[in-house]
Amino acid sequence: MAKSANRFQLAVKMQNNTKIQYPISKSWKLKAGPGFTLLETIIAISILSIGVLGVVGLITTSTRALGITKNQAIAANLAQEGVEIVRSVRDTNWIEGEQYNEGLEPGEYCVDYLSMQLDACGDFNLRWDGTGYSHSAGENTPFERRIQIINSTDEQAVIFLEVQSTVSWGDSHSINITSHLYDWR
Repeated sequence: MAKSANRFQLAVKMQNNTKIQYPISKSWKLKAGPGFTLLETIIAISILSIGVLGVVGLITTSTRALGITKNQAIAANLAQEGVEIVRSVRDTNWIEGEQYNEGLEPGEYCVDYLSMQLDACGDFNLRWDGTGYSHSAGENTPFERRIQIINSTDEQAVIFLEVQSTVSWGDSHSINITSHLYDWR
């Protein structure tokens, strides 16, 4: 660069050995333009971060609620299955000519969908065997199912079996389905 008074010149040599000189003014200064200051940038990043954190919080809450809803649906079906198994035992008793309450003594039981038998058991935890839930084999699940049978009478002194199927999971979640089974044959 060649220097003249208050000016700089940029000289460029071309391939054909000609020189081109460009004058450059020395009087340019840093001027505040339409750009952002550091403070504006920090505020913008802070607002953006708050927005992103809000979205992440919403996604986390939605995911947690989805897990709870999923477990509620599974538990409701397992509780209904427990009542249906006891109802199936009653119906099988009728088909075989037995008393409707044969094998349905009052107490607390475990039931599995394959065996259709009421077993007195100490471990109410349900396990997943790849095809369904049972008390015998498979991977542990968070669910417990208890079937309770109670001899009861209604207002007209008709005897019936009160079947309570309770499925619980976690520390404080449970679903209870109650059904009354009569000898209506």
